[in-house]
Amino acid sequence: SLLWALVSRWGLGYLVDWDELKKETLRFSKCSTQPVGINYAQSKEQPDTNEQGPLLKEWAASVCQQHKVIVTNLTTSFADGRALAAIISTYADYVPASTKKSSNKMSTADRLRNLGCSESFIILFASQATTIPSRSNTIALLAFLASRLLPLARTHRAACAIQNAYRLHLARRTITLRIQKMRAANACAAVAASKQREVDAAVTLQRAWRAVLDRRIECLERDVLAFQTLARGWAVRRATAGVLGSGRRVMGGW
Repeated sequence: SLLWALVSRWGLGYLVDWDELKKETLRFSKCSTQPVGINYAQSKEQPDTNEQGPLLKEWAASVCQQHKVIVTNLTTSFADGRALAAIISTYADYVPASTKKSSNKMSTADRLRNLGCSESFIILFASQATTIPSRSNTIALLAFLASRLLPLARTHRAACAIQNAYRLHLARRTITLRIQKMRAANACAAVAASKQREVDAAVTLQRAWRAVLDRRIECLERDVLAFQTLARGWAVRRATAGVLGSGRRVMGGW
């Protein structure tokens, strides 16, 4: 208790990344309707002791709003343990898998153990008895949780950003490959269509030439038939004229 009292009085400025805390508060506040009453302009200077408590309270309030838990102060709002459980539950997915338990009904003490908290810390801040904590103890508790949870959340979001960027890269590469395949297929279809037009043109020419040949053959057949008809008629007339001519000579001889 003495060590945490010293840390909460003089060491919070080195324990918490306040710019990251402000970003995290704004991130959760965008999902809620409760207005944020603190100026979250980024600054490289560490806030003084009077500002650290309100910053931690606003962070806790914005996180607890996701679980319908109202945080209005740093004493009575943390008496029943719901606010602490809501904060830890919100960041439960960011804890490395090697330290997670399979059960989803872990107690607040078990969740604090997963975060690497000592038994003294758990006894001090997560006791089962419903007591109203002091403002300094609550500030120390929130500062410690922020020092542990915010880096995990930042690492988790960084991994998600890398995964999203890689998935976007894969999607773009897949789309590029699909476009290339579509272009190749379009070019192949154009070549095939050109070849088909050539084949159709050749078939049209062949049909036209065969029609010309058929007409020539028909004309030749008609000419041959007409010539044969004339030849037969001429042969018949010649034969008939020979017969008639020989008869006349006999009769003339008579």
